[in-house]
Amino acid sequence: MLRSSQINAIPAFQSESESLAPLLMLQILHRLAFIQPQCWFIESSMRMQGIDLRFLRLFTRWRHILYEEGMLNLLQNNEWHFKPYF
Repeated sequence: MLRSSQINAIPAFQSESESLAPLLMLQILHRLAFIQPQCWFIESSMRMQGIDLRFLRLFTRWRHILYEEGMLNLLQNNEWHFKPYF
């Protein structure tokens, strides 16, 4: 049986986990060499890394999340750039 203090800790743990998710996404993209000094495009980055295009939806969602978190800038022509402090 869970104590009330354990039950109360669950939302805090979930919140902390959710706040780490964008940083984990960013780390994965960095390891996959998606992060380029200049802008990048998802599909061409996937092709360069040999990642099947069936994962396009996942990477598109990650891009959207990172943009919402303020970690990406949207440039012209659907070009994406990681903010300088990343």
